[in-house]
Amino acid sequence: MEPEALHTDSVDAGFLAAVIGHYVDHPEHRAAIGSPAEYERLLAELPERNG
Repeated sequence: MEPEALHTDSVDAGFLAAVIGHYVDHPEHRAAIGSPAEYERLLAELPERNG
């Protein structure tokens, strides 16, 4: 069984890079990845990169 492809063409590359850097620096936030609340928190914390 092959994994599904993850489409990233609608994701801002700068925002994605900022998010990855954030999780490298703040591993305590990783458990919340994928939740709507975490996405809202990231938008507030990384305002220069509005995903």
